[in-house]
Amino acid sequence: MSAGRAANFARAAAFFLTAGVLQACSYPGSNFSLFATTCVADARERVEAADWSKVEVIPLRIRQNEFNPMIIDLKQDRPYVIRITNADDKHHFFGASDFFRSVAVAKVDEGGDRDDRTCISRVSVGGGQTAEVVFVTVRDGRFEFADNLIDLPWLDFGNPMGIIYVQ
Repeated sequence: MSAGRAANFARAAAFFLTAGVLQACSYPGSNFSLFATTCVADARERVEAADWSKVEVIPLRIRQNEFNPMIIDLKQDRPYVIRITNADDKHHFFGASDFFRSVAVAKVDEGGDRDDRTCISRVSVGGGQTAEVVFVTVRDGRFEFADNLIDLPWLDFGNPMGIIYVQ
């Protein structure tokens, strides 16, 4: 291998190692994102204005590297709770950075640990535990989610994945 190729390889390896270390710094809370996250500016007002008597709970289960359901349909400007149950013994993540940037997050509960941050990119779910994300949908669109610790979409290959549609 030439010196130039070796240097390029070393730089690329250093980048991915650094990205992985930075992402892992948030484990198990896991709400850190390597890339800038811009969340809904008026999230607090939207959460306060929501009619929480009409909240819909969306059960989501992860088991043996599979999300069930894999497709979630939501309506815009409505309150929801996504209840993520990890039916495995190992740790899983619900990574949905684009989705979380498009909703007004009210609160996050990761297996009994309440997280007051409302600008998140993923939720951590320990083995045999349940996590909840309480939010109001703001923007319509198609959003992917995956079991990922690192917020790099091309690393999702082989991980459980799904889609959220907001209409």
